[in-house]
Amino acid sequence: FDGSGNAGVVNIQTTDLTLSGTDSRGFSSAVASIATGSGKGGGINIEASRKVELLDGGFIATSAQSRDGGNITMTIGELLHLRKSEISTSVGTDRGNGGNITIDPVFVLLEDSRIVANAFQGSGGNISIISQFFLTQGDWLVQASSEKGISGNVVISSPRVDLAGAL
Repeated sequence: FDGSGNAGVVNIQTTDLTLSGTDSRGFSSAVASIATGSGKGGGINIEASRKVELLDGGFIATSAQSRDGGNITMTIGELLHLRKSEISTSVGTDRGNGGNITIDPVFVLLEDSRIVANAFQGSGGNISIISQFFLTQGDWLVQASSEKGISGNVVISSPRVDLAGAL
């Protein structure tokens, strides 16, 4: 949303969700709620009974320029798989707080991907990942930070397995 209003909330209920790559015009596959003016970022709620995959540039994001960023909540029956992709909440250049990210599947697989909840002057958002299996490979990042404010908390309730080290 561009202007002084708040961005809208995105609600998705599905069996499977795949966001993959970019099209011929360079547009990424994405689910986003973005406030480019002075409004708050909207939230994203995703319920998938089986899996969510973000592949090769696909992303899920909320952002706001100057006020609080939106929250992202993902309830997934089986698998969250990110390959060269990102889930993020962010606040541009003002005092707004970063949105929170909550992820609850059985398996999380991060391959060269990021899950971030960042702010500029406000507090970074909090990230909570609850899974039975948290698998990583390559260059991955889970971060809740603020450039000039207080960083958020990251809680991963799962054993972590580095796939490269496990082979």
